[in-house]
Amino acid sequence: MKQHNSPKKSSRRSFTKSIASSLAAAPFVAAYGPSPQPDAEATEPAIPSNTTPTILSPMIFKDHIPPFTISDGSLEIEAHNLVRGPDTSGHRKYKYTGNIPGIYSLGRVKLIAIYESAHLGTNVVEQWDRDLSGQDAAVKISLEYETSSGSGRYNPVSTDPQILIASASDDGNTRLIFEIDKKLEDERPAHTTSEYQRKKYRHPGGYGNDGKALFRISKVELVGATGLNPQLPSGGEHKERYKVIVMVWLK
Repeated sequence: MKQHNSPKKSSRRSFTKSIASSLAAAPFVAAYGPSPQPDAEATEPAIPSNTTPTILSPMIFKDHIPPFTISDGSLEIEAHNLVRGPDTSGHRKYKYTGNIPGIYSLGRVKLIAIYESAHLGTNVVEQWDRDLSGQDAAVKISLEYETSSGSGRYNPVSTDPQILIASASDDGNTRLIFEIDKKLEDERPAHTTSEYQRKKYRHPGGYGNDGKALFRISKVELVGATGLNPQLPSGGEHKERYKVIVMVWLK
């Protein structure tokens, strides 16, 4: 999703980049053991895990790099060891998997929304942490696209989520499952070790009448989560939404 030009373009990009860069700069360690506890530094008190969302501005997150990170702004996916499998005819026809030695399952999700508050008139960061449990634990991400250029009005791409993250275990190994409605593009290296090959990908979009509509994350549904599903800020709560980041760990 590309952003519209505006007088606030430079400051908006600077603020968003400072948050996103702090996430990317976190020390790389194998993120397949117990889910790390949130560890944040901010100009205001940090958010305890699994609590009602609190607005912070600005803040720096320090956390182990998760097996999956999905962020909009121009929808990017960063993941460990993904290999494309056979396509299907379903809504999420493109299937990717990643194999990890040992038995794990989806364990924790952190959702971060960066936007300009309509009430406070300032840039803010809002964060939710949720633990996942059960063999059927999954993360479902829905997208929406702008109905016409510059309108600021968005429609859902479809009633079904466009992205699914799950896991399955067999023969002492864990298989990460990633399903998406479009074939991932622009593959490039990310944080990499000799054991785990981490790469970044880009969602190509292709929505709207001309296939060029802006698009973004509209909803994140957590199957097997403790607590309520997080709700992204509605149109009345923000003047402009800059980025949503979804981070998924195993346990």
